[in-house]
Amino acid sequence: MNNWQYPKFKKLKDIPCWESKWLWRVWITLDNFNLGHNVDIGTQSDLFCHDKLIIGDNVEIGGHCLIYTYNSINNITAPIIIKQKAKIGANSVILPGVVIEAEEKIPAGAIIYINKKGERVIK
Repeated sequence: MNNWQYPKFKKLKDIPCWESKWLWRVWITLDNFNLGHNVDIGTQSDLFCHDKLIIGDNVEIGGHCLIYTYNSINNITAPIIIKQKAKIGANSVILPGVVIEAEEKIPAGAIIYINKKGERVIK
């Protein structure tokens, strides 16, 4: 990604959503969205930024991923951190409070959350 540039967003009409030209979206507010350099996010991924979402440099996120900093079922809001060079497979779901470590590889279709004991779970 030698020609990587920070994405430009188009505000979608009448809803709190900004879309990149690659058809991935940031919801709620761009103020909570921190994107590193050389990040590749697949098409149709949705990033819900009620709290901070920090994505480090050289991260790869597959298409159709869902990242939520708010869980309405449990009424939990917490930041999500995805550290540098992490890879997240397509169709994965990441829920509030999760930290993806540097160079960690998350398989396609994974659901990652923090359980009641405060432990990270990958299903």
